[in-house]
Amino acid sequence: MPSVAILLANNKWVKPELIKGTGKAGRLSKGDVLLFLKNNKEGQTQPQSQPQQPSKPSKPTPQKYTDVATTKMRKIIATRLLESKQTIPHSYMTVEACLDHFLTNIKPKIKVSVNDYIIYCVAKALEQVPECNAVLDPKNGSHEQKEQIDISFAVSTDTGLITPIVKNTNHLRLENLSERVKDLSGRARQGKLKTDEFQGGTFCISNLGMFGVSNFAAVINPPHAVILAIGGGIKKPKTPNMTLDLDDFADGYIQNPTSVKDIEYGTFISITAASDTRAVDGATVGRFLSALKNEISQQ
Repeated sequence: MPSVAILLANNKWVKPELIKGTGKAGRLSKGDVLLFLKNNKEGQTQPQSQPQQPSKPSKPTPQKYTDVATTKMRKIIATRLLESKQTIPHSYMTVEACLDHFLTNIKPKIKVSVNDYIIYCVAKALEQVPECNAVLDPKNGSHEQKEQIDISFAVSTDTGLITPIVKNTNHLRLENLSERVKDLSGRARQGKLKTDEFQGGTFCISNLGMFGVSNFAAVINPPHAVILAIGGGIKKPKTPNMTLDLDDFADGYIQNPTSVKDIEYGTFISITAASDTRAVDGATVGRFLSALKNEISQQ
């Protein structure tokens, strides 16, 4: 082009082959020469590189996924849990209980699970603190302390969580309770429970210990006033029972401290109670947890 020829004639030090043409078929344009003159001076042995045009971003590779439809049961569970958290004043407290009595004296003799044993002990504790065996009437907001102890326990199924009910739990021997739990759990996973076998109950237990969960907090399952969240067993040192007096602190040091060899280890589980404060107060739940801890540990 004439304008390019004039620029090159007036700047004979410029070598056209060093300029990248952006015109048609790679021809030099006036803009190409002016940009080169702006970035380079006469006498330079190496021309400065011209700024590159930004490249267009590559399109992201589409990710593979699978649409999973929400089951009717999961929708119902989500609705109930949302309503529970929004309308029920939850209060939480946790205790630890030692399983050594069960593992040493019961499990070797009877084929029952930790979950069976906990349900059995919960029923015994509810007999001692019946105030926690309560349900709320959503119509008038009052709660009823039930005489009959019907404990619900959570079972995971392909369609969602369901809570079968062990009726008259406190009247069952541990072996019979274990058989009832196995029967209800099996029929729950098969979808063969009757309506009255999973709707109702007076108390609820959710156990995730078999999945390695050490502790968690559950959401109250209306109309129950209390729900327990059970964690998995963990080996821990038992706190030694010892009393120290002033003579034990001679020269500022504890005399005859407990040796590491003297420390006993036990298997402990965490138990977290979520309670509806409209029905039971903290002191009542605390008494119940204390009774439950003693039942499990057989202190």
